[in-house]
Amino acid sequence: MKRGADSPRRPGTRQRGAALLLLLVVGSVAAASLLISAFSRSNVEQVRERRTIAALGRATDALVGFAATHGRLPRPAISAIDGRERAEPCSGEEDCSGFLPWVDLGVDGVSILSPRPISPGTRCVVMFEIPANGASTPVTLEAKSLHSALTGNGVFKVGMCFRDIDPDSARTLEAFIV
Repeated sequence: MKRGADSPRRPGTRQRGAALLLLLVVGSVAAASLLISAFSRSNVEQVRERRTIAALGRATDALVGFAATHGRLPRPAISAIDGRERAEPCSGEEDCSGFLPWVDLGVDGVSILSPRPISPGTRCVVMFEIPANGASTPVTLEAKSLHSALTGNGVFKVGMCFRDIDPDSARTLEAFIV
């Protein structure tokens, strides 16, 4: 005998299909979240990428400053570990290819703004304060000027390479940067 529209239904007979459909949706959402987390980049990779982009920006600024100061681009570094510029001029294209001379460019240092140019090789002391915990902590660093470049504001951007950072200043800088 067929059941008609007015015949009574047993309780719970309509829920079996809906529960299965709900279980399928929950399973699909779980699988999608696992796939998204598996293929997304981790925070460590994103931080590394941001640092790399920032380092490339500093290297570009340093190359421009070096070219403006010396009228040429720097020769390659002696080696990847010894980041000083090679002393001998390039005899061909192969001699002019190599590692970035990071020591001479001051890529491991910073640029400061100065009202006047500072000659490359000039040794100086850079003093500034870092705000921390509601107070200012003074930092004094010995530095060497690597290049000066005139900015659009009539101010010189001077590339500096720091030398012999004392332990207190190193801790203050590390806490501020990280």
